[in-house]
This record gives sequence, structure tokens and C-alpha cells, in this order.
Amino acid sequence: MAFVSIDLSEFTYEEIQLFTGLHDCNLDVFSKKFKIKCNIRNHSLLFEQNEYTLNVKEVVKVCFDYIGISHSLSPQDVHYFADLSLENKLHSFHINQLSSIGKTKSGKMIYPKTVGQAILCSSFKKKDIIFATGVAGTGKTYLSVCYAVSKLKNNEVSKIVLTR
Repeated sequence: MAFVSIDLSEFTYEEIQLFTGLHDCNLDVFSKKFKIKCNIRNHSLLFEQNEYTLNVKEVVKVCFDYIGISHSLSPQDVHYFADLSLENKLHSFHINQLSSIGKTKSGKMIYPKTVGQAILCSSFKKKDIIFATGVAGTGKTYLSVCYAVSKLKNNEVSKIVLTR
């Protein structure tokens, strides 16, 4: 079987550590999602070539872009990126979706913390009506209200309608 190598020499040791995850948990996600065995050797990611090779390369690039902005990468983030890639939708995710959506009362900027939250926040800017579903405690209501309040304060909307 042929192996593919992705050069990681442009990244710091810390960025590569974030990429692999604690006890290689992020690499485990790659292995499961793309049905490959992969490891890091001499600043290179080595993995078996298969029908998902282009997906792997695409997700690796986005992961390091994400690390450069957020200084973190969780297995959940890798799952999101892999799923988007497998659905040919990763091109619709842009790192600039991680921009601030509002401020706290004390003036601290509020940012989406996960890829899922970033996708939700980018939807705010594209659509007038959004139905956000998901597990409790993931920030759907918090981010929605935060975004709506920032629009209200900037006089971009005249009222907020929130339903549950």
C-alpha cells in the first residue's frame, strides 16, 4: 500500500501537538473518519493512500488554519471538518467565520468557540430566519441572543423575536 506524506515543517511543535491532540485523539478521528492509519514522523503526517486522500489533505489544511486562529483543536472540531469534507461542504467553512459576534456588558468580545457555533454564527449573517437544533448547552440560544442584541444596539433591527 502506498503512503502519502504531508509536510508539517512550517508549523511549530506546539501547533503539531494541538493537531494530534491529547493521546493522539485527533489522529484517531482521522483514522476512523477516513479509514486510514496515520502518524507523525519528522514533521510529516504519514497516512495510507485511499479514496479519501484528498479529503484528508483538505481537513489537515483547515485544522492548521483553525489552530492558527483559535489556538486549539478538539476531536469535535476534527469531526465537524471531516464530516463537512465528506459531504463536499468544507469549502463553505471559512476561518473568518470565527469573528466576534457581540460584546459582554463589560466590553469583552464574544466569539464562537466551536466549528458548529461558527457555522451557526455565519448563518445569522446570511439568513433572516434560522432554526437551530441540537444538544442542550451548546450555545444556540446564547449566541442567537448575543447576535440579536448587537444588531439591536447598532440600530440594524428594531425588535427581537425569540421563540423556543
